[in-house]
Order: sequence, then structure tokens, then C-alpha cells
Amino acid sequence: LEPQSQKNLRAYVERGGILVAFRNYPRKDDNFQTCQMVGFEDPKCILFEFKRQISLRLAPGRPEIKLNSSVFVFDDPPGQKITVDLGRYGKQTIGYIKKVGKGKILHLGVEPSNEILMEILALFEIPLGVHSSIRDIKSGLFKRGNRHYLVVVNNGTEDKSACLCLDAALAKRKIRVKDVATGRSETYTLGPNATFTIDLAGKDGKVLELSASR
Repeated sequence: LEPQSQKNLRAYVERGGILVAFRNYPRKDDNFQTCQMVGFEDPKCILFEFKRQISLRLAPGRPEIKLNSSVFVFDDPPGQKITVDLGRYGKQTIGYIKKVGKGKILHLGVEPSNEILMEILALFEIPLGVHSSIRDIKSGLFKRGNRHYLVVVNNGTEDKSACLCLDAALAKRKIRVKDVATGRSETYTLGPNATFTIDLAGKDGKVLELSASR
């Protein structure tokens, strides 16, 4: 990553941002010369040529997350250490959370997964606008005024019923869901989990306008 972009990331964190990285993190410039300007720590070694299952917690009292990955091991990184028991390799530090200015860097020496990403959002109390547990369904939520626009894509080849979970701020409300392309609309009453289901053809998507319904 070119030096100016690394400086921008550093400034973002110093102003109060949260920066998350996994096994891939910027440590060289665009000429592949060593360049560490963001604040990441380098691991001392990599364990496991092939992936293996490990369990980790991002902080004491947080849920246990299971994943398959090879592992970066850090020697003695600053800040809060994230450790796991790796059997015959003993207890190892595979990540850390450290303060940089007003913000934080979370660096995990594992490969990302849906479960770990959801736990990171929960740990830092970052609301997730919309998500779906259905395979190949991708979604994004945008806001203008008092209306929300939901973009949903089915990357799979099969037709699917996509169950979408909206941010809790929209829970326990009736909403009108309008298909922007066709103009057709339907009213849903969202429960505590703020979920509703739409049908999507394979390799297709929809743009939906969400607005409060009386």
C-alpha cells in the first residue's frame, strides 16, 4: 500500500476509527519495499502449513468462535493480547487490540470468516444495517431522510428465498417494501429480530425502498 494511503489509515485511527486486519495487512509500499506507517505489529512465525480448527475469544466473557485457519503467532504485541490454546504448541498470542491515538487497531493472525466478522461488530458495538445467513445472498442498506434503500443480490445460480435481518432500529415497526424496478409494494410487520423474506432468482438482484408504514 502506497505511503500516503498508509498515512491516511493511520490518521483515521488516530481520530477515533477502528481498523481491522487479518493475515493480510499493509507492511510494504507500492514498490514492495518495507513500509510500516499504520501501526501493525509483525508476527514472529506462522504455524500450520495446512488449516486446522481453532477456537478463540476476542475478549474475556465474549462468545467462543471456531474457525479453520493457519495462524500468525505474535511475540509480545502491545495492548490487549488475544490468545488461544494450540495443543502441543501451547498457549499462543494470535492477535491483539491496541490503542492508536483516539482509536484502535484489531489485528488477527487468522483468516476471516462470517462468524468472526459478526463478533467483531458486536465487540465494538457497531450496528450492522442488514445481513442474511442464506448462502450467496449479499445485501447493503442505505439511508436518505426517513427512507432506507435495500440492495439485495443473489450470487448463486439457484432461485432462493432470502431471509433478511434488518438493524434493530427498524424492529417492531411496520414497513412498506417497494420494488424500485417494478413499483410493486408490500407491507411487513417486523418482529424483535426485524426479519422479512423476499424471493430472488439466481444471479439476480433487487433494489427495495423501505419506509415506515402507518
